[in-house]
Amino acid sequence: MKRAPRTPGLCRRGALLPFALVLAGCDGSEPPASGPNVVLITLDSVRADLLGAYGNDPRFTDRSPSPRLDRLAEEGLLVEQAYATSSWTLPSHVSIFTGVPELVHSVEQDGHVIPEALAVLAEILQSRGYDTAGFYSGPYLDEAFGFSRGFDRYEACYGDALGRAMEDLRKARARLEAAEGKPGNELYDALTHHAAARRRVELESHRDRSSERVADAMIRELGERGDAPFFLFGHFFDPHYDYAPPEE
Repeated sequence: MKRAPRTPGLCRRGALLPFALVLAGCDGSEPPASGPNVVLITLDSVRADLLGAYGNDPRFTDRSPSPRLDRLAEEGLLVEQAYATSSWTLPSHVSIFTGVPELVHSVEQDGHVIPEALAVLAEILQSRGYDTAGFYSGPYLDEAFGFSRGFDRYEACYGDALGRAMEDLRKARARLEAAEGKPGNELYDALTHHAAARRRVELESHRDRSSERVADAMIRELGERGDAPFFLFGHFFDPHYDYAPPEE
């Protein structure tokens, strides 16, 4: 594919709209009569240099592995030097949603929740009159971590096996909370159940196929839009290891 020449600086015309531009100007002021629609998509664990827009040169085919993202890149804005705030999903997405690094939001370990004192992107846009909807497929985007705040609709799009595993984990969490401080084997049994439930979620999430579910949910949402501006979020977990590609 023909590529546009790279220009000096951090940004150039021709690629993906960074979320920072969305955050700019969202100061919590009175809702406007209208505003730009906002679609935020995150692809879990995707390396930039594997995308055509970031210079991937296919070795065994003359076709870019990401033609639609490349087209979006040509029509938008490319950030050439963008870095995740962390090496894993939970704190990275908290930074995307709050606009602050880990040092500020302090969500650094499994079980941490977005602090109530920090406004998240969906809350800010909702306060400005936006309809808000989010669809996700990675366990670390679960509403238990605080990501559902500000969304009119926030839905998991897990495959069946992962969905069942997540439901078991929710029950295990509730059982563990109820067992805290109790004598005998009740707390030990609850801890054992919770650990087993977490291992099952880890296993199922690494072989789940959910991208089609997320895409279908987002497309349905777009088809049901009203007159108000909207914020639509979609999180795709399939690229995360172990990648189980769909059938040809």
